[in-house]
Amino acid sequence: MTAIAWNCSPADAREPARQTIDIPAATLPRAIDQLSREAGVSIGIEGRLPNLRTPAIHGQLTVDQALARLLAGTGYVARRVGGNAWRIERVPVSTAPHP
Repeated sequence: MTAIAWNCSPADAREPARQTIDIPAATLPRAIDQLSREAGVSIGIEGRLPNLRTPAIHGQLTVDQALARLLAGTGYVARRVGGNAWRIERVPVSTAPHP
């Protein structure tokens, strides 16, 4: 087994890394796949994402910011589940009674 040690300053641990993201407008599954490849992270979902159109995303962004932009208005959110891993989940539907 090989261990890899990262030399991170305290500032690195507090602030997520921004990176150049360049994703053209596409369907949601394609855009998420491209973000995963560009950022070198794992993005998972149980089941399939709908083929909704997403806007183009360009700029210096964190993975969280890019995911939030891609998922805005879709009924899905992304939750970080590890150092380089996110899970896309459906936004829970409120079951609270209406007044």
